[in-house]
This record gives sequence, C-alpha cells and structure tokens, in this order.
Amino acid sequence: MPVYRPLMMTGLLAGALCASAAPRIARAGLCSSCPGNAATVGDGIVFDELNTQIGVTAGGPALKTVTLPNGHDGQLLAKGQVFSASDIVTGRVFSGAALRGLILTIGMPDGREYQLELHRVDGVPIEGLPEPVRTTPFRFYVSPLDVVHDYDFVVKKTKQRYGMRVPCAGASDDDRCPDGAFKEHLCTNPVVTQDLLWTDYKAAVIFTGDHFDKTRTVLDQKGGGWFFLACDGTAAAKMHLLRHTAAGSYAGDPGSNVDPRTTTLDQRTAMLKAITADYCGDGNTWTGDGTPLYWTDARGWFPSAPDRSDLFTRVRSGSLPVEAIWGASGALCLNGPRRRPTKGGLCLGGDLSRAPAVEAPEVLGACSRAVPPCSQNVVLRWMLTHGGPGSSGSSPATGPIAAFNAVKTGYLPTLNADESAIVRGGYVMTVNDPLNPADYCQDPKAYPFVPYTHP
Repeated sequence: MPVYRPLMMTGLLAGALCASAAPRIARAGLCSSCPGNAATVGDGIVFDELNTQIGVTAGGPALKTVTLPNGHDGQLLAKGQVFSASDIVTGRVFSGAALRGLILTIGMPDGREYQLELHRVDGVPIEGLPEPVRTTPFRFYVSPLDVVHDYDFVVKKTKQRYGMRVPCAGASDDDRCPDGAFKEHLCTNPVVTQDLLWTDYKAAVIFTGDHFDKTRTVLDQKGGGWFFLACDGTAAAKMHLLRHTAAGSYAGDPGSNVDPRTTTLDQRTAMLKAITADYCGDGNTWTGDGTPLYWTDARGWFPSAPDRSDLFTRVRSGSLPVEAIWGASGALCLNGPRRRPTKGGLCLGGDLSRAPAVEAPEVLGACSRAVPPCSQNVVLRWMLTHGGPGSSGSSPATGPIAAFNAVKTGYLPTLNADESAIVRGGYVMTVNDPLNPADYCQDPKAYPFVPYTHP
C-alpha cells in the first residue's frame, strides 16, 4: 500500500491576503506581521504583486527602474508564466537564465527604495557566485508535470523615507539604514523545509491572470501589467503549482493522455479557502504555516491515483479524520479544525506557536453562517460521487472503486437537501493528520483566539 504522507498547507498569503492584528495596505504589500514565506524587502514591507509598468502602485511598492544584465535600461514583460525583459536600446529580449543579474528598483510612496537582484534562475546562480546549484526543478504538482521556472532575488536597501538625513543618522524597525550590499533573499522563511512540496524557500514563481482579494476570493486579474511574485510554499505558489490559476491551466494536447486542466473562479476560490483554512468564507484564516494536512479535489487531480486511493481507504476505515469539505463560500461542513489546542505537553516553537489553535465551536461561533459537521454518510457519498479512490474524475460506474465494494450507495442513509448540496458542490476535501502532529499550543497572549483578519 502506498504511503501518502501529509503535506504542509501554508497559513496565510502575503500581500493581498496577508493578515495581522494591525493590518496595513492590502494589495501589493504592506502587511506588518504576516507569517509565511512572503516576499519581503524588510522594514515590514510584505507583498505578492508588482506591476511591470514604472510607477504603477496600489498603495504598496512600485517599480522604479529596470536594469538589464548588460547594464541597459529595460522593460519588464509578464504574461501567463512567461517572465522576461526587453532592452529599450536594442530590443533584445532577456528570459530564463539570461535574466540572471537583472536589477529591479522598487520604491514606496514614502521614499524608501530597494534594489532586487535576480541571483538565481531555476536554481542556477549568476556565474561566479559561491552558491550551490539546485538540481531539482520546480514542477507542477498536477499532471502534466511540466517544469515551472523559479526566480531567487536578493535585496539591498538604497534609500530611507523622505526627510531622513544622508548619510543615515538613525534607523527604526520599519526604516533601517541603507545596505552596503545585497544581503537578504526576497523569500526567506525556512519553515518550507518541513513541507514535502516546498522545493526551495528562497525562490518564487511568477504568473499573471489572477487576483486574490481580501476575502480570499479569486478574481480575474484586472488592469494591465500586474503579476504575482509568489514565494515557494505560499498559498499563491501552491495554487499555481496545483494548476488552479489561469496561467497554470493546461488546454490539452491531442498527443497526450492527460485531460485538460482548467478551473473556474469558484473552483479556484474553493481551493484557496481550503489552503488558507478560511472556514467561514469571510477572508479570516485559522491556520499557520507548516501545518500537516492531506487534501484532494473532486476531480482527482491531486494527489496521485495510488495516494488518493490510500487516502480514501484510510478515511473510510476511520484512521484519518476528515477536517472539512470546501466550496467557494468556505467550509461546507466542518469537523475538527486542522490546528487544535494541545491538552498537555510542550508547545511547538517558532511561528507555529503563535498561529491559531482552536476547537470547532470557536470557529463556528465566529462564522456568520451555519456550518454543519461532515457526517460519515456525507463523506462516503462525496468520495463515491467524485470518482472513487484513485480515479481522475471518472464516475463511480467506471472508476476504480474496488476499495469501496463493501460500501454500496443503497446501504447508506438517504441524504437530505443540505447534505446533497455538500456532496454535489464540495470541491475539496481536507483530512487531518493525527500523528504529525495533531495538536498545537494556544499562545497564552492571544487567548481567546481571534482569527487573523484581512485588511
């Protein structure tokens, strides 16, 4: 039997979805205390979107200059998964490895400026840099398992706020003195090393076509030039690598045996809410980075067929507890949240101890709508309805449902209208891992826990 190890679900998205007790501007940056491997230049500036056009901002960082590896001024280009830059003088287009050494200057409305140097592309550094080469490429989690380009930027601060003395005569937590050299990576959070799907926490994927609003709803990206810069392991990166973005879609190939991979906005929203534990569907999150979780989608795209079959069998046997079934409005039904308070023992260290640890009644008490429990009948019927274990979306009549031979639909209680809606409309099922670990300490300073609220 295959061993399907739980995967870490990221807690919070940076920038547009970042949340904190004292949130700042939402889109394109400025969340002061967001957990997660979000893109940050320091000084409390966190962002996930930039615009390719000089000076365009939504309140966060804006692009100031583009300097190509040959020293010429450039114009950034981003469309779908393609990230490149053109030479304003010669018209030459730089892409892939040729972009190494690209320097972007970004600035805040208050005068603070930073340079981002593209250090590595696909794990390969600028020639001569004393950094190891990563040989494992980023790939989509969902077939076809194509390579996805990744980009590792390093940061150098160049200017403080307007009105600060030059040279630097003082610094604060959100306005350090200018750096003498490129130091920190744009993506920095090493919690990714615990996650089987996180390939390189210093790297980011770039894509266009989607915008995630403050309620964790996926929208068509509006306005030209905006692109996601999603650090590995964040919800935005996982959405893309799960092919739940416009850029991650696969239209199909006549010579391929892989079905098209396209998603509706509602399906993307359901996946996003499942990843970020937005149980109530109001944009508030109830999870933390590095939380182990199993999950699968209704069409059987993820995980692989053997792993999905194993997951369904273990759910049916009761050895793995279902957390929730998800739709675009959040959790359609909920049992035990993925991060429950410990009943003894030691707290986990680091950021995990500051993330929520709650029981279902605390979550339900914060929701403005009723969320029923996921009954065994609903769970079994959801698995049967959505292809059976290990299928790729085939119907129960034709899918490989051998593991369910002992569970016939006729032996299950009749569903009421609300239960039927969950079975038909549920797009993602999440399953808690009881061993790795299941319980989390509540931060005493935060009790009773109030969920992270969006800006």
